Amino acid sequence: MNNFLTSMMLLIFITSASATVPISHDEQRISNSQLTATEKAYTQWLAELNNSLLKASNAYKKTMGIAAAIKGIQASQQLPGDKPPEPLLHLIAELNTIIKQEKLSNLTLSLLADVCFSPLIEDKCFKDILLNKQLTQDSTNLIVYLKPLQLALKENNDELVSNLITVMSKSQLSYEPIGIAPDLDEAINDFVTSHPIPSSFIEAFKDDKALLSDLTEDISKNLDQNIATYLSTSVKLSYSYLHNKPDFSPLMHVCKTNEELVGECVVISQIMINHSNSIMVKGIGFSLLMAIHEVNEQEQYLKTTAKNHDTYKATIECLYQSAHPKNHINNFLDPEYQKINLKMMDEFEKLKQLAQYNYNKYHKTDSTFVNPETCM
Repeated sequence: MNNFLTSMMLLIFITSASATVPISHDEQRISNSQLTATEKAYTQWLAELNNSLLKASNAYKKTMGIAAAIKGIQASQQLPGDKPPEPLLHLIAELNTIIKQEKLSNLTLSLLADVCFSPLIEDKCFKDILLNKQLTQDSTNLIVYLKPLQLALKENNDELVSNLITVMSKSQLSYEPIGIAPDLDEAINDFVTSHPIPSSFIEAFKDDKALLSDLTEDISKNLDQNIATYLSTSVKLSYSYLHNKPDFSPLMHVCKTNEELVGECVVISQIMINHSNSIMVKGIGFSLLMAIHEVNEQEQYLKTTAKNHDTYKATIECLYQSAHPKNHINNFLDPEYQKINLKMMDEFEKLKQLAQYNYNKYHKTDSTFVNPETCM
């Protein structure tokens, strides 16, 4: 994406900070004098969108609005000493109110944890209540034990570390949110319908002749609509990225330094490799298993795992070549491609679908698109 678009997408988190509660002029994160007319219109649009999420009755959508607003405050880097600004205190109160609700989805709990453990609010968030809910409600998911493991290591609680590794080895899967949740997708679609993306921003996009120089006919003939669809997709993806990637470094440390937990760690690595919805986590699972074999001087097992890992990486790289071609603006502006890209589904399966879609559409005119079947 060009620099203009990149800077525009960053506004979603910066502007959302000032959209949480009324603030005085001198508290604004971005002054009017710093914005062009196009930027002002888009900034206002993003602020209104995030406000609509903050007002939602749905816990997940509201939490997403809070998460974006907190991200905006972080981006501003204007915290006066140790005293949190009023907008942040307001957001924390809203967050804790949601945490205390009785019925929350696993998806909402996951997002709450990602927000709750951010540096700005970690000491003010109801972390214990949240973690207890996750461990009770989503107990078969390996991911929910990573934060407790990290905390146990920090406290040098060896017994708890050992118990957590044992429980983790009995997990059934490793699941993290990838893509856009249907509720959030629908909410943003509804907002875009009632509040169309500013036409000035679409025109600014169209002014980048170099970016749009290689469009296919089907994309060009509905360019304004396709740009609007792409921009709303970019906003959706920006929100989805508020789900943090899980940190497996504490698990790697424990498994490499505790010989008595080797058996449990091997089982955990197999869960990551065979029962994860994340391409990254599968890869980390291979790395974990190789590290265990290396520490325990199991040379043959290490060679076999390394070979399997290389095969997996080659498959991903092959699929990626067709699924995400370099500088392929037609994918950005293709509504059907973006429908697949936004799906909340297994990441490997999504990669295959994207590769197949592009291969079917472009291979007759561009030989760089590889048949996904040859990647397997």
